[in-house]
Amino acid sequence: LISIIKLRNKCKTANINGVKVYLLENNEGPFSFFNWIFISPSKHNTQQTHEIIKHELTHCKQWHSVDILFTELFSTIFWINPFVWLLKREVRLNLEYLADNNVLTSGANKKEYQYHLLVLTYQKNVATISNNFNVLPLKKRIEMMNKERTKQIAKAKYALYIPLIATLLIVSNIETVARNIANVAKTIGNKNVEQKKIANLASGKKVTKRQKNQKRVQHTGQTACTNKKTETQTTNNREEMVAKKVENTAEIATNNPTQEQTKRTPKKIYDAVDNMPTFNGNINQWLVLNLNYPIEAAEKKQQGKVILEFVVSEYGEILEPKVIRSVSPILDKEAIRTILAMPKWNPGKFNGKPVAVRYMLPITFKLN
Repeated sequence: LISIIKLRNKCKTANINGVKVYLLENNEGPFSFFNWIFISPSKHNTQQTHEIIKHELTHCKQWHSVDILFTELFSTIFWINPFVWLLKREVRLNLEYLADNNVLTSGANKKEYQYHLLVLTYQKNVATISNNFNVLPLKKRIEMMNKERTKQIAKAKYALYIPLIATLLIVSNIETVARNIANVAKTIGNKNVEQKKIANLASGKKVTKRQKNQKRVQHTGQTACTNKKTETQTTNNREEMVAKKVENTAEIATNNPTQEQTKRTPKKIYDAVDNMPTFNGNINQWLVLNLNYPIEAAEKKQQGKVILEFVVSEYGEILEPKVIRSVSPILDKEAIRTILAMPKWNPGKFNGKPVAVRYMLPITFKLN
């Protein structure tokens, strides 16, 4: 873009057939950018100059430079998707087809025009974002000129790009999570539950292997259930919790639910800070003990990844948890419950002071 503007400023102007053009001095091929047409009339005869101007005027009047800028931006953002590069090439060719067709319908001789294109094939292009008269591949342009096409097909060609672009956006959508869980110490602090597998006593009855599919019961701040087990695994280079359903196991999850923390609404919530919040202990081990696979969800074979967003306040409290990627209401509710049951975190810091920080955490529920 800068090179085109610089070239425009140093080029002399002329009026050819009532059209203002910028005169090229070197061996650059003719091209246009929005309403600017660049050409070297001394290198072409009168008929060729007329054909070039007619061709470039089509680009200008139909705002083809907007299409080119859009495809350049699209390929920059979604460069990893090979279909984007195919789309970019086809859009460019389609613009040339339209301009070539306009020249031929104005009365130009088809064969002479094609020979003219061959002469200009090896001239240098100034910039990739311009509409170049000698754009390659030339063979396809000539084949298109020799085809019999209807006006309806020509108009419908642009409409075909709408579902194509929509499909590319969906295919190239790569799920990203804003932050990975910070590396934390392996030991569990005093605020966490002691990690162990036990058969818990609830209401005086022992939870045993033979008692399957029992609903959870609460007793002195402890939760006992059967038919599920939670464990950790690493997925996509992120630490995530995966709750897996297995037979004949009894787990507990504690942290007394009656111990409520005093919640304070933060004045300002940060998205990026010097030091991100960290869990006070090993978050994986804590989730092993606290995350439960709801029986109803297991019976319905519901599984998948729930992504939560919440705020870690300047006091380390968990505030405003919400689901930004849902699996099912049952699993969403369990993920929210688990997050709210967490003990205080180490708050994030900005300029050395603790501040409220927005945080994201993925939790995966998976059935064996």
